[in-house]
Amino acid sequence: MKFWKYHGIGNDFIVLDCITDPVPVDPAWCEQVCDRHFGIGADGVLYILPGQGTDITMRIINADSSEAEMCGNGIRCVAKHAVDTGLVDKDEFTIMTGRGVLKAKVRKDPDDEYTSFVQIDMGAPILDARSVPVDFDGRFIDQPFEADGVKFHANAVSMGNPHFITFDDIGEENVRRLGPVLEKHPFFPKKTKEGLNNHLSEQFGTTDKLVTGINSYKIYLNRKAIADKGLDFDKVKATAIAWLQQDKQFAYVVDLEHVREAAVPAPLIEMMVNGYNAKRSGEIQLVLQPGCYEIYGDKIDGGTTHGSWNPYDTHIPFLLMGWNVSHGSTNAAVSMSDIAATVCTMIHVQSPNGCIGKPVVMSK
Repeated sequence: MKFWKYHGIGNDFIVLDCITDPVPVDPAWCEQVCDRHFGIGADGVLYILPGQGTDITMRIINADSSEAEMCGNGIRCVAKHAVDTGLVDKDEFTIMTGRGVLKAKVRKDPDDEYTSFVQIDMGAPILDARSVPVDFDGRFIDQPFEADGVKFHANAVSMGNPHFITFDDIGEENVRRLGPVLEKHPFFPKKTKEGLNNHLSEQFGTTDKLVTGINSYKIYLNRKAIADKGLDFDKVKATAIAWLQQDKQFAYVVDLEHVREAAVPAPLIEMMVNGYNAKRSGEIQLVLQPGCYEIYGDKIDGGTTHGSWNPYDTHIPFLLMGWNVSHGSTNAAVSMSDIAATVCTMIHVQSPNGCIGKPVVMSK
């Protein structure tokens, strides 16, 4: 195998020409060769592949085996290499990336046969938080944030891959320490999905994404891809659970098809059973550690979540006012599912189909 070593302002890469010499994209191999002690050493591997309605395609595998959608330094290296080696024979061309199609422009000095200037039209920055993606509605700009005991103001921006930027002086030691912490922080939902997909791809020898999504702390496996590849569904699920159990942010990782067999507190089992729908609920339930949820510094935006189980993490005010409501209160445990049952009892109608709640009885 032939490879090239490039860097863009110190961000260094191993470049592979998979148009001339096709090789499969292998995240596990990339992690090995990027090791600076036992491998070639790099921040990532750049695969140059045939175009998809474009002149060429670029894929980026990071040193930790995860895949990045885009990298400004990386795409400049790819553009230079493509022109200098004759993969592209024009000064302006298109590159397919994880972010979409980007335009490249190169220039050579009159007395030099190699490219000396590369310009990439990166487009406008992505500021919508959900599109970055981070777990926040609107724009996450100059917002208070806390991670591993360190408080600072941060900004979430994407140019195809997420950037989390702070202008606060938090110290060199904290900068280095917080990197790995933020990578797996629940505020960045995509990291868990990408990491799990890469792990499953490595374990089962497939490039297909075996995880389609993570929603409401539930993992959705790609049943079609698993079946098409002839893989054992239960083995894929068990492998995913074992990987997720190593993540310290999760108190429990539960197979939703076998909730009753899980070694978790009885109240959690009841919640999972009541909320489970075989066609819509995914395959694996993630239960967060106490106090681990969407909080930024001392500010909670939009309340907590319906997926957190501890009473001090999830507060759902249940206030009834108006006709047929007497003064009173209750200290009894109340669930969201009790709202419909209570209202139906007050107006003397039958509870709706699927209602599992009980009417709340108030003490005067």
